[in-house]
Amino acid sequence: MTKQDIIEKLQNGWDLANRGRGWWLSAPRVAYRSTETYEIDESTVKAMKSEGILEFDLPYTTLWARLVKPTSEEN
Repeated sequence: MTKQDIIEKLQNGWDLANRGRGWWLSAPRVAYRSTETYEIDESTVKAMKSEGILEFDLPYTTLWARLVKPTSEEN
């Protein structure tokens, strides 16, 4: 999955989180339906953070990535 794909999904309400087992991009939850998820490579997430596209929040035991700077460039 490209950086642009990740950005588009985050803008559409998806979550990017790390619960100690890698980064997972998850669709918004819908009752009584399985959630669509994708494992995202650690190097991609770190690159997006270093570029200022993502910031991390750690409120409890889950590290959440938050979209900071939307971009329209193709990656």
